[in-house]
This record gives sequence, C-alpha cells and structure tokens, in this order.
Amino acid sequence: MGTYTAQGRWFLTRAGDAVVAEDHPDAATLFATPGLELDEADAEAVGLIAAEKAAAKPETKAVRAADAEDKSAAPRRGS
Repeated sequence: MGTYTAQGRWFLTRAGDAVVAEDHPDAATLFATPGLELDEADAEAVGLIAAEKAAAKPETKAVRAADAEDKSAAPRRGS
C-alpha cells in the first residue's frame, strides 16, 4: 500500500484501537496532524481514513446549504 496524508488533528482512544476528534471524551494520545504522511495500512487500521471521510460529509452539506441560502438572498433581475 501507499501513504495517506492526514487532513486534521486526530487522537487515539485510550485503548489505542481507533482515532477520534480531539474534543471526544476518549481522546488520549495525538495520532495525526494536518499534512502528516503515514502508511495507508496504519491509517486504515485505526479508522483514520473513514473518520476523515465521515467528518468531511457534514461540512460539505453545510457549505451547500449556505451557498443555497446566499443564492436565494441575491437580487433577481427584472425585480
């Protein structure tokens, strides 16, 4: 496998078997910071890749909602 570049700050749980966001109550040890390159197998083993994909989805929806709101507030031609 190749390398994976972390997109955010992620912490290992106390058990050391998964990553969580830094505000999670089980966050114990810093595992990754933005831009850190690590072995893809290691990132997959602790769920880093899946966690970053899941974290990105709500943000994308929020951005789309904000864009739609901006468009609806824009003045229309001929009005």
